[in-house]
Amino acid sequence: MKNKNDFDPRCFLGIAHRGFHDEVRPENSMAAFENAVAHDLMFECDVHLTKDGEVLVSHDSDLLRMSKKPGKIEELTLEQIRAEHKLPDGSDYPLLKDVLAMVDERVPIVVEIKVVDGNYKQIVAATLPLLSHIKNPKNITLISFDPRALKAAKKSPFTRGLLICEAKKWVLICRNRFDYLDIETSLVDDKRVVSYRKKGGLVNVWTVETPKLLSSVSGKVDMITFQHLPIEDVRKAH
Repeated sequence: MKNKNDFDPRCFLGIAHRGFHDEVRPENSMAAFENAVAHDLMFECDVHLTKDGEVLVSHDSDLLRMSKKPGKIEELTLEQIRAEHKLPDGSDYPLLKDVLAMVDERVPIVVEIKVVDGNYKQIVAATLPLLSHIKNPKNITLISFDPRALKAAKKSPFTRGLLICEAKKWVLICRNRFDYLDIETSLVDDKRVVSYRKKGGLVNVWTVETPKLLSSVSGKVDMITFQHLPIEDVRKAH
């Protein structure tokens, strides 16, 4: 477990899910990340490993939802993706290294490591070198649904949060092995989560996107990953 001093204070003021996106700026786009920086807002992004070893920012492995063309990131090279797939605003899927360069440690970033077909060793090995230039370790935190990925990143200087969803809440058995918990909204009242927090553990919740959900988690967690809500409302809920 870590305490609040191990994190940038902005972690506790709202985390923009997949960047600070809206109708104009697609999720996990450079525009959404630039918007987060403009608002001095910590944001979360998701990374996958391309066939040729590039660390690409995208929530889904399948590119269909965002680009309207099927294709699996792990089975395509960066060149193939750039040639055939664009985000809804016409921009390219960003590389993590380009996002890091743009942000330049002006705001903290949550990097979610997406493990596909058991490639946790490969994606962690490709991601950590991209983070080696980070001067302040508080500017990066790593999260994953796969405990093996977080274990593989154990020697990094960054905090590691275990993602847990309702469908796989058995993963809570690993709750004391990492630095904090990152839980789905439906788990905020789970007795194991409540006990964890009472013992000093930090808890982030995702994804809060309605006033009703915001009210339901207020006071029960330490960090809130949100979208489609005013920043001021999220900060008040902390």
